[in-house]
Formats: sequence, C-alpha cells, structure tokens
Amino acid sequence: MSNISVFNFNQNEIRTVLKDDGEIWFVASDVATVLEYSVASAMIRHLDEDEKGVSIVHTLGGEQEVSIISESGLYSATLKSRKPEAKQFKKWITSDVLPSIRKNGGYIAGQENDDPELILAKALQVANNVILRKTQELQQARIERDFAIETKAHISDKKTATAMATASVKSRQAEKLKEQIGESKNYASVKAVEKVAGGKYNWRELKKWCLAHGKKIKDIADANYGSVKIYHKDAWKAVYGINLTDYFAA
Repeated sequence: MSNISVFNFNQNEIRTVLKDDGEIWFVASDVATVLEYSVASAMIRHLDEDEKGVSIVHTLGGEQEVSIISESGLYSATLKSRKPEAKQFKKWITSDVLPSIRKNGGYIAGQENDDPELILAKALQVANNVILRKTQELQQARIERDFAIETKAHISDKKTATAMATASVKSRQAEKLKEQIGESKNYASVKAVEKVAGGKYNWRELKKWCLAHGKKIKDIADANYGSVKIYHKDAWKAVYGINLTDYFAA
C-alpha cells in the first residue's frame, strides 16, 4: 500500500505517493496545474517510460486511479515549463518536501526561507543521497541475482526473475539521477569531467559535435549558474578521447 501525503504550494494542492520501495512519486495532474500545462497528458507524454506510472489514491468519490510521475520525471517537467514559478516550485520540492519525507516519512514546513544558494546546495545533496541509496539497493539486488545463478536456480523461478529485474530497474534509476547532477556514464558536464579527469575542456567543441551528430544536449540545475549543459558520452569520446564510463560507472 502506498502512503499519500498532501502539501500546499501557493494554494495549489500537491499530492505525493510514497511507495513501498521508498520511492517518492507525484500526482501528475497536481504538478501540471502548478506548471500550467493545459492537461497532465501534455506533460507526461514527454517523459521516459520509467518516469511515469499510475497509483490508487483516495478521493471524495472513493478510490481513483491517477497518473503519477517520479522524482526524475518532475525534474524533467519543470525544466520544460516556461512558467516563472517553475524554478521556485522545484526548489521547494528538492530542498524542503523531499528531504523531510525521506527523514521523517512526511512533510515538515518551515524551510521555505533558505537563500537560493543553500536551496540548490540542498537539492544537489538530496540527489547525491538518492544515488547512494539506489547504489546500495542495486548492489543488494546483484547479490541476490548472483546467489541465484551460483545455486543454479532456473531463470523461470519467480524470485530469481524478480531479483534480476530489480537490479536492472535500480541501475537505470540510479543512472538517471546521476545524470541530473552531471555525473553520468551517458551524460556529463564540463565541470564534472574537469573535476575527475583534470585539464580544461571547451564546451563549444562539445556542442558543435552534438549538433552535427544529432546528440541531445541537456540542462541540469547548478548551484553557481542556475543551470549548465551536459553532453553525450559520444561527444566526450570523439572530441577529447574521454570515456565517461572510466570515471562515472556505477
């Protein structure tokens, strides 16, 4: 059974769903209202499959199945929104609501007055904490999978299949959140690569290569600049001979 919590952002109701596995999801229609999407489906259609789902929530009319989006899906939706309040909404979610839910199992108000630098720093810390937790979950799932293989369990066995599926899902989720802070084996920022590999790298060359080869350039939040670009692993390999997997593999 998922746990439902209801919060208020600028007089708009925001419902969160805390699933049994500890993942926090958001009711899509509530987020769409805040970000001024015409309908929730217009926002959802641009998200990856693992960033959206459905859940049962209690309403005045009884139980109802609603569309929900993951934490990563919420980040993607806010980046695409042109509403001025989108940045404020994301800060509120990442620096106040999410940390409180993870720490206390619910929301504790009163953290809204932090300055922007502290808010972004908290958001990045939250992302790092989530990555750590997902990495630990992934390691446990791999242990269960390897044990099943070593004992020659059949792949059709439900427990073995579940363990292997869980390892795959957790790996994708961890990689997506790493991408949100520019330290992914698929995408990375110039600042992140300079930090681990040393040297200086020109973003213009990376951008030029991506545009020429049809590779998407993404935006992520940054504590110093508000947002920065992250570039595809193929661009890093082609332009600078850098293999992101050597530095950011799980």
